[in-house]
Amino acid sequence: SSGVYTNVVDAGNRTDYTVTGLDAGATYYFAAKAYTATGSESALSNEASYTIPGSSPAPTPTPPSDSSSGGGSGGGCFIATAAFGSGLSPEVTVLRDFRDRHLMTNYPGQVFVNWYYAVSPPVAAYIAEHESLRTVVRAGLTPVVYGVKYPAAALVLILVIPASIVVRKRLKDKG
Repeated sequence: SSGVYTNVVDAGNRTDYTVTGLDAGATYYFAAKAYTATGSESALSNEASYTIPGSSPAPTPTPPSDSSSGGGSGGGCFIATAAFGSGLSPEVTVLRDFRDRHLMTNYPGQVFVNWYYAVSPPVAAYIAEHESLRTVVRAGLTPVVYGVKYPAAALVLILVIPASIVVRKRLKDKG
């Protein structure tokens, strides 16, 4: 809808980009940002809208795409984007890659992603408007991002921390 941009496409170092795979009869809204190699971003451009010619097919419930599809369309990490301030932030990129490589390759993951896409845009909009909430969400997402980025290290921490607590408790009980 107008002012709500659910997908991020990185066009690279270009001044044009063709968006494909759009539904006939649907209206799409677009805005662009420029960014530097260091990640600094411009403000959003003025919005452009376009209605794809043709009539929209009647919606039919379908299961998420099969595992051979390879994943999402490059956007959709609404809450992380709101928290980290950009769909191009390294943290959002890690989560988007996890979605595409792991969640979108199986039916339960696809169901979760579809649910997330249905409920998260208004939550993300609220988060984006409140800096203190953005800080809290960033703090909550950071361990998730590092767990996804470094799964072996996360597994070690998950095993070592409880084990060290047990050992410490036993030593304390003995002494």
